[in-house]
Amino acid sequence: MQIAKSVLLFVVFMCLVPVAYAQEAAPDTSQDDGAFIRRLELSRKIQDLRPAKDQIESAIDRYTARLPQAKREVYKSAIREVFNYKALEKASIDAYAEIYTEGELQAMYNYYKTPEAATASEKSGQYAKIVYPEIIRMLDRAMMRVKTGSASGQ
Repeated sequence: MQIAKSVLLFVVFMCLVPVAYAQEAAPDTSQDDGAFIRRLELSRKIQDLRPAKDQIESAIDRYTARLPQAKREVYKSAIREVFNYKALEKASIDAYAEIYTEGELQAMYNYYKTPEAATASEKSGQYAKIVYPEIIRMLDRAMMRVKTGSASGQ
């Protein structure tokens, strides 16, 4: 159950981080194939700078680091079996191209290729160590409410 929560949190985090860098704008609903092709190309460039596999491996390492040494490899293997890196990469590229405008993708690409983006990415583990335990506590509280039918859950 704890692995499932951590994987869920990781996926949520991965989905929310790019949104923070995109400018608020209406999605590009243009049916122009050329525009979509340009968005796909920018999406691939972003994926090249931030490979999904690297992000997942980093998250797995951070998660398993808190486990006893004897259990780490077992958990890493179990978690890795869940992920299809190629499918996730394709889904990520497609989602970028479908959701973001060309201008937003260009801004994200420009950001991700900076040294600051690299150091910010390295700090995501520190962020996760502070925020994730609170999210897990809240999820546990919510699950307890559901299981017990309690209104307060406190």
